[in-house]
Amino acid sequence: MLSQVLRALREKKGLTQDQLAKRAEVTQAYLAMLETGVKKNPSLEVLKRLAKVLRVSVDDLLEKGGGTMAISLQEAHLPTFFKIMLAEAARGKLSYADVGWHIGQYHLDTFELDEEAVLNVDEADLDRPTETLRRLFRSEQHPEAGLVDYIPQARRRAFLDRLVMGAQGLTEEDR
Repeated sequence: MLSQVLRALREKKGLTQDQLAKRAEVTQAYLAMLETGVKKNPSLEVLKRLAKVLRVSVDDLLEKGGGTMAISLQEAHLPTFFKIMLAEAARGKLSYADVGWHIGQYHLDTFELDEEAVLNVDEADLDRPTETLRRLFRSEQHPEAGLVDYIPQARRRAFLDRLVMGAQGLTEEDR
């Protein structure tokens, strides 16, 4: 759980709650609630600051914590349908690959994705899924392509592969 990972990493770095809280620009009380599990869904910004101070990636923080949805989707500037799909994927009711296919099939315009760029993703791009997804999703609406952070790193290649399949109009049976 995120709470256990935060506490273990903080203690491993030899930091008190107060020290970590100040460096991550959160209150000590809020950090205590995260560490005890009272609060379970910190914002992406808070996770980034905590990860930076602890010298781990947000992905590591979430994956080690088993809480890939610890990022609060409510605060994300994303289309509602996408938030719902990501929440379903985090609960295991839908795969991130299926979310990618759905985006490729139906919502390229919603994310200002260049269809030609998606269709031209090659094997080298698939081997660098995070970089490729950030490039594809970077737009006026999402200048830093931060929405990629809502997809666990271990699932990004499958998401990207199925995004391309969806854009090609392929189904799993077609592959």
